[in-house]
Amino acid sequence: MLKAGRDSTVYADEVNGKSQKDSLEGLKKAIPTTQMPAAEIQKMKDAVYKGIWEQMKSDPQKGAVFKLLVEDVARFNK
Repeated sequence: MLKAGRDSTVYADEVNGKSQKDSLEGLKKAIPTTQMPAAEIQKMKDAVYKGIWEQMKSDPQKGAVFKLLVEDVARFNK
């Protein structure tokens, strides 16, 4: 059961990644697009992490689950 869960997660990540890439390519063909500079993207990430994420981690009801989410995101971004 656990192996099936892990396998399905890997498969879903692959399928979703391809779908997102294909959608972006289709969007680029339909309208002009630009890439935000990496420094600006990092500023936005920092604002979210320091604001909303820190606030959610300290929430007495949602904090424990949110902490698990943060750990998963960290693992995913390695």
